[in-house]
Amino acid sequence: DLGKLVPLAARLTAGPQGPNGATYTVQVTNAGVKKKGLTAEDVTVEGELPENAKVVTATGAKYEGVRRNAEGKTVAAWRLPRLAATEQQTLTLTLSQPASAMRGVVHWAKPAVKADGEVMFELVTAGGGRGGA
Repeated sequence: DLGKLVPLAARLTAGPQGPNGATYTVQVTNAGVKKKGLTAEDVTVEGELPENAKVVTATGAKYEGVRRNAEGKTVAAWRLPRLAATEQQTLTLTLSQPASAMRGVVHWAKPAVKADGEVMFELVTAGGGRGGA
């Protein structure tokens, strides 16, 4: 028994490169049933930054800035107080240079799970790739 599972999904896509750099979008979705599904609380979204990449701008719920994660990787981090069933948050990140690959993770504190309380995501490219989990 893993406990209560929140059906969170995340998708990372690359947008066009502009004069200020390359923009990436992370969409985090709670795929639960409206008014019946679980609400994820204290949600953290971390996007691993490529080596030597600098964050030009970031938008979306409570962007916390760049920091080192538990594995020592440099990440851009956001914190969402809660994400109810059917809700979606869109976060953007503009980097000084384009990334050939990116990935990240979504963690939540409540409801607590007895196993991995996280969702991994990777950059979706035109030639294929993975997103969500």
